[in-house]
Amino acid sequence: MNFKNIIKNIKYEILIGEIDKDIKGITCDSRKCGEDYIFVAIRGFESDGHDFIENAIKNGASVIFYEAGIGVDFSKFARDDLTFVKSKDTRKIYSYICNIFYGNPSEKIKIIGITGTNGKTTVSYLLEKILSNTGVIGTVNYRLGNEIIPCNNTTPEPSELNYIIDRFINKGAENIIMEVSSHGIDLNRVSYIDFDIGVFTNLTSEHLDYHKTMENYFNAKKRFFTEILPASNKKTKFAVINTDDDYGKKLLKDIDYDIITYSMEDKNADVFAESFTMDITGCKITVSIDNKSYNVKTNLIGEHNISNILSVMGVARCLNLNMEQVSKSLSSKINIPGRLERVKNNRNVFVDYAHTADALKNVLTSLNKIKQNNSKIITVFGCGGDRDKSKRPKMGYIASKLSDFIIVTSDNPRTENPVLIIDNIMDGVKRALKKGLIEENSYRVIPDRRDAIKMAINIAKDNDIVLIAGKGHEDYQIIGKEKIHFDDKETALEFLK
Repeated sequence: MNFKNIIKNIKYEILIGEIDKDIKGITCDSRKCGEDYIFVAIRGFESDGHDFIENAIKNGASVIFYEAGIGVDFSKFARDDLTFVKSKDTRKIYSYICNIFYGNPSEKIKIIGITGTNGKTTVSYLLEKILSNTGVIGTVNYRLGNEIIPCNNTTPEPSELNYIIDRFINKGAENIIMEVSSHGIDLNRVSYIDFDIGVFTNLTSEHLDYHKTMENYFNAKKRFFTEILPASNKKTKFAVINTDDDYGKKLLKDIDYDIITYSMEDKNADVFAESFTMDITGCKITVSIDNKSYNVKTNLIGEHNISNILSVMGVARCLNLNMEQVSKSLSSKINIPGRLERVKNNRNVFVDYAHTADALKNVLTSLNKIKQNNSKIITVFGCGGDRDKSKRPKMGYIASKLSDFIIVTSDNPRTENPVLIIDNIMDGVKRALKKGLIEENSYRVIPDRRDAIKMAINIAKDNDIVLIAGKGHEDYQIIGKEKIHFDDKETALEFLK
């Protein structure tokens, strides 16, 4: 594409060099630059893209976008074929030019965005089940049919995001389901994406290492519904909102386009769970939509998954799908990697991605409601390093309160000392001890995750439930800055054998 077509609607402060030139690619990673690429210098959290302009040029970049307030020594780049563009916000510019370069691909396909602290991945898998020819961009992977693309972020950077959307369209996709993270919103990764439907699942304490306060975290999520969705070029836009969540109720006040509400508590919601039953094999739900009742029998366990199913039926309502057929599709067996995923058919051993206090509470509350008399819940969990520290004691307290036995272990310690992370968790366990919620012999600390899983399985009796929480679908541990292979399900299966 010619650069003059990319830049024609961009507001910039300074432009030096020619604009009549062909562009073959766009990136913010100097290592990925090729001949005739645009390099967008972005100030990151660990490094500054402006420090890599010289490297980008060596690798073939012919256009450099840089940010106001950053000094660039042009004398180092004495080449007539280079173009420099100075702008106020290179993150937002990056999203815009990637969208233009790939021909506004999101305009050409139906796109459903799911945001919230918990439930995004499960909702994406359930939506994939009721929609045909559907691509998914999410936490586990990016996929369409048999094509699976490994992912680095829940919501990819703009160049990769637009490339994937364009690729899926060319491969025949009719819909795209996207998990939209708060980072993806705040860092403008989804700016200029034309969404049709936005789903809000819930909001609980998470990512406060980044957002600092719950208000900031909520405002990031809110932007998706008050800025990004309204800016979409799609004629009809819907917000599907969980009104059982206080932040969902708060969000309703700021949306001025079509809304579908869903609830397990409010019978006035557009999609309402009239009744439900749960056991260790799944849930039976009767759902009310437009004064009609639909029955869903799912192998998914827990009230949080009932809420997830309601959200999917809310999306189906927006799309005017046949609700009988939707109910039937949702009633067929589904396996969602690392989301209360049973390790072996004849044992109650589950791995789950629950890595926040609320997610752990939801899973353990559900398991307590369906466990057999005299059976115990044994929970193995830890907390990630270099992330929100405030959730660690909360998770220790919740696990203690809702489990019969807990094993505190390591998760992804990253560059933190695993023992210090465990100490933070133990503050919550000690609070539970002080309140008399657990006894001294109701917990163990085993820093080695493999040994912790081994102990949990060895002490569990036939009807006991073992929950291995925190990592879910992940097949690695990050220790220091090294990523090593480690899979909770694989490890549990080894000891079950």
